[in-house]
Amino acid sequence: MKEFKNVRLGATCALLLGLGASTVACADDEVLPSTGGADAADAADGADGAEGASDTAAEAATDAGSDTSTGDADATVQDAADAANPAETGDASDAAKTDGGTAADCLPTTEFAALLQLQDASKCVVGQYSVTGTGLNGLTWGRHGGPLGLDGSSAASPTIVRYQVPATATGTLTLAKQAVSVPSLPTATYWGSQAVDLPFFGWTAIAYTGSGTGFPGELVLVDASANLTRYDVNGLFSMNAVGLSGGRLLYTGLSTIGTTTSTSNVGALYAADACGSASVSPRLLPGADATCKAPQQLGTWKSGSSGPVTKDPNENVFAALITYGADQEIRGFERSTIAHNASPAAGSTIATVAGGGTELAADGTTLFFQPTDNSYVAQDVVAFDYTVDVAAKKINAAAQRSFLKLATAGTAVSLVADGQGRLWVAVAKPGAGATESWVFVLRNKTP
Repeated sequence: MKEFKNVRLGATCALLLGLGASTVACADDEVLPSTGGADAADAADGADGAEGASDTAAEAATDAGSDTSTGDADATVQDAADAANPAETGDASDAAKTDGGTAADCLPTTEFAALLQLQDASKCVVGQYSVTGTGLNGLTWGRHGGPLGLDGSSAASPTIVRYQVPATATGTLTLAKQAVSVPSLPTATYWGSQAVDLPFFGWTAIAYTGSGTGFPGELVLVDASANLTRYDVNGLFSMNAVGLSGGRLLYTGLSTIGTTTSTSNVGALYAADACGSASVSPRLLPGADATCKAPQQLGTWKSGSSGPVTKDPNENVFAALITYGADQEIRGFERSTIAHNASPAAGSTIATVAGGGTELAADGTTLFFQPTDNSYVAQDVVAFDYTVDVAAKKINAAAQRSFLKLATAGTAVSLVADGQGRLWVAVAKPGAGATESWVFVLRNKTP
């Protein structure tokens, strides 16, 4: 039996996919929004506690009185890689700078400590925000410099949600919403929780799954003018995208994308490369272009199910595939092995973890994951420190360690890393009938 978990704002639907049968179990969840941004150069600046004069006005407001340097002199790994690849169209690390506090700005942790116990002495809370709603899943980092999500409660008109962060280390997050009209949908439509800003063609990707053989659905790509490009795909579960060498969409699901409905039901990591250009026939299929590869399966290292996909600020990719009722294996892919037109690579095993889980984030040195047990009950957040061996095209990971212990068993958190190495953790405020959540920003302390 295979597991496919389709998570929406407002509802969590677990689809247990088997040969010739499926069970759909939907439990009402609370609806929670999210938070804002950061800067890769700032992460380097954290080593000396100084923020550069090149930082934004919002950052200056946050860091008033703490800046001592006159510029961001430190070059990031991503900047060097981008310089070596002038054809790259941009990625999350190129987004406008915002700030949720600096490494020197550790905040009081009264609210945090009531919910979570931080097991990493090198980090502290540098930003804390309140947000309307509870129960957030599947966030990605948006080109606006903040978290990005999808509210699929209206099947015919899903809403892309951009979470806006104030110019201070504390305050309230606001929501910028874009309703997308998607015509000609099947009766049974289950939108995922994810919206992903692709680093090519100005597209934002969303996806739904329906019922029937192979669980057919669609990948829907929305451009700046709200025009839609649509591809058939089965059971798309989690996705992300890289911009290296032209761009590639990566996702876990049950089939490659195409222009016709597929009966494929193979849980795997898949890829679809950017073909054409932003001005001439932008697409994810090669057509007559022999230099662009057709969508392909990259790997199915567990016995056929889907799991989360994420990337770090340097576009190394991490993905989990799950054996329902048993365990899951997380693999990491060094950025060149997962770039545009790359052939399938085995990747590096990061860890094998019991149960399932949907919340996965990577900050450039550490992979964070909240597993669930086989009843989908949230467990403590764990971490895996890693290094990238570019020459060997491998990712080497240390053993699992505890990162966040839950004050109340079963508390689900939402995890997203920004483009500059901060980790954002969203969790519902405690209490019956809660209508708000806290969003905490974690960052390395100043030495």
